[in-house]
Order: sequence, then C-alpha cells, then structure tokens
Amino acid sequence: MLCKKIRSFIKKYGMPDNTEKIAVAFSGGADSLALLHFLKNEGYNISAIHINHGIRGDEADGDEDFCRDFCQKNSIPFYCSRVNVPGAAKEMGIGLEEAARKIRYGEIERIIKEESINTVATAHHADDNMETLIFNITRGSSLKGARAIPPVRGRYIRPLIECTREEITEYCEKNSLEYVTDSTNLSTDYTRNFIRHKISPLIKQINPDAPGAFSRFCASARRDEDFIQGMAAKLPENIKRSELSSLHPALLTRYIYREADKFGVTPSQKAAELLISAIRMGNEYKVVDMGYNLKAVCDRDTLRFEKESFCKEEQKELVLQMGENDLFEMGKLYLTDDEEIFKEFCNIYKISSHTRLCYDKIKGNLYIRCRKNGDRYRYGGITRSLKKLLCEKKLSVMQRDMLPIVCDESGIAWVPSFPVRDDLKVKEEKIKIFIGYAGKENDIEQ
Repeated sequence: MLCKKIRSFIKKYGMPDNTEKIAVAFSGGADSLALLHFLKNEGYNISAIHINHGIRGDEADGDEDFCRDFCQKNSIPFYCSRVNVPGAAKEMGIGLEEAARKIRYGEIERIIKEESINTVATAHHADDNMETLIFNITRGSSLKGARAIPPVRGRYIRPLIECTREEITEYCEKNSLEYVTDSTNLSTDYTRNFIRHKISPLIKQINPDAPGAFSRFCASARRDEDFIQGMAAKLPENIKRSELSSLHPALLTRYIYREADKFGVTPSQKAAELLISAIRMGNEYKVVDMGYNLKAVCDRDTLRFEKESFCKEEQKELVLQMGENDLFEMGKLYLTDDEEIFKEFCNIYKISSHTRLCYDKIKGNLYIRCRKNGDRYRYGGITRSLKKLLCEKKLSVMQRDMLPIVCDESGIAWVPSFPVRDDLKVKEEKIKIFIGYAGKENDIEQ
C-alpha cells in the first residue's frame, strides 16, 4: 500500500528524473528510513542528510552512527552536521523545538547548496498532517492553516504525505528494516506529542482511517484556498469601497490580507471581519485596528491602510505583573517563579523566546518599552548596541518597532531572542523568574 501511495504522489506532483540529485532528510526513524529505502530501490539519485542536534547525548550519537552505517551498507552518499541546539537556543533566547527547527533547515540548506542538490524529500506522513491540522484548528486557524502540511513547498517534497504511520511501520517490517526511536517523541510534555499520544488515538476510535480522512480534508482546503487566493490576486489595487462591498466575503477577506501584507502585517480573522463590516457601512467614516499598529481607514468611497508608530505617549512604558501580560498588538509576556506553570504556558502559546532572570538582582519594577536611539546593554561581558544586534538579525523596521524591550531601573534587562543582561544571569541558589514571549501568532505549517 505504501509503495502504491508514493507512486501515486509522484504521478500527481512529479519528481525529478533519475539524473537529478534528491536529498532525504534522514533521522534514522521508521519514516525517513522507509522513504530512503523506497527511493533507493526505485533508482533515484539520492543522498541522505542527518542533523545531530546535540540534545540527547549518547542516544543522538548512536542515531548518527546508525544512519551512517545504513548509508555505507547501501552505497548512499551521507552528509552529517553536528550542531549544539541547546547552546544555540540559550544564546538566541528561544525554545529547543524552535531552535532545532531553524538550525536543522539552515544546515540542510547549507549542505544542498554546497552539493548542488535541488530537491529535498522529508518524511512527513498522513498522521503528521492530522496532528498539524488538530494543532492549527485548536489554536484558531483560518482556511490557510487548514491546509496543514503541503505535499510540495518550493524545493521540499513529502512523498509519504498520504501514507499512515501504520503503513510505514508495516513497510519496514516487510523489508526487515531496523530503525531508531527518538526518546523525546514518547514524552507528552510538548503539545504535538500530546496530540500524537492522547488525542489521535481517540479520534482513530471513531474512524480508524482518520489520517486519510484528515488528509482529504486538507487537500480540499488547499484546493479551495489556492482558488480563492488566485481570484484575489487578480483584483486591482485601490478598489473603491462601494465595489469592495459587493465582493463575496471570502474574496474580500483575501483582498484585505493582501493589502495588509504590503505593510508586513497579517490581520487576525476578527480584525478582517470588523473591516468587512466597516466597508459595508456606506460612506460612513470608520477606522479599524488591524494589529501591529496598522489602521484601515474607510473614508467615503475609499479604503486606505496607514501605519502608525507603536511608541505613543501613553504606551511608552508598561509595568509587568506576575502572570500573563498582554502587550497590545505585540503579543504576550508571561512571568512566573514556578517552572511547572511556565511549562504549561509554553505548551499553550507559541513561545518564540524565553529566559530566566535572577529575582534578587532586578532593580525596581520590570517594564517594557519600545526601542530608543542609542539603546545598549551588556551580556557576554560586552556592552552591545541594540541597533547593531537587530540589524544582524535582519529584522525589518516593523519587527524592530514591535519587539518588547524588557527593562528595570538599571536599563535593558532582556530583549527576546537575545541573552539576559549579565548581572541578571541566574545562579542555581537564587530565586528565578521565568519570562516567556509569545509574539503575534500565525497559522502553523511544518
């Protein structure tokens, strides 16, 4: 069944011919092993890329050795990159999962560029797709998020996307393929693992073919979304308000997203619906907040978008409280001295950055403000220019303006994605304050 589904995928989406190089992202797990084995037997010009994240110590080293040995025995070119994800996550001030993903794809891109490889095959399958859809919908997704994992995205292809986890395991057993199991995948501490081990089995009790059913739904969502997006792309700019009001809400919503995207903003579904209502109120003057300091102005028969500066007089400083802090349109900051509660917060929200501060060293109140000219703060024994740091991160001006600067009376204490100020570093014997930043949320894709 697995072979039939992969061949169906190849017929539907195409594959490079046998002369072109295809790299398989190879972890050593059942999914990537089955994919590598199948493509090798089909005569494709394949190689394998393995990323050792340096998270699981000897276990990760064992996985690397397994992958290297398999490729040597099967005459498959093998590329391996060893990285220190825990160290990088600490340096960047972000979570392990996010750091691992960024570094993994960064290393894959580096290797395929060096080796002149144009296509990368990943082993995402139907169960992954179902879990992603559940995750997105639970977080409040639009039709865009309902597409879940796309079968093809740029140079990345997913030949197993219509295959179930059971079919992959059966393929490995049939072909006497031994594989490794990542112990972290067995933990339910992370939201995706919780869905995998707790939610998905219950859904399969209702419908054993749930992954297939979810995949068909996602395919339908992709088809409909692509059609609507294509129609929206044909709409001219600067359409009169009266003409906009006659458009179908689905098309009008995409027009709003398209115009807001020119300012680097993705409005929430609620903001888009408010603007649709405002557009349809005749010539009445209305201003709708689209988030990230973007305003949509309905003025007589016109609709225009205007960007405002975040640093209004009344918003220059916001004192932080323990617990959840709503930072206007910037997202949320969460403070607690309870590590278990903090882990729960990290599971609920899309945490883009977090750190720990030494409570006894904080001077006065912690508060946030926007960046200022000449901002500097000290970490790693060096006093650094915030402007230079943000430029090196290649953040847009809007992203820089929307980044909360956490301060105390001594100055900048922490900036998300960067380390904490030197004198606030935690020593084990000191009381810790955990602080996490959840930026503006978008639909999640893998």
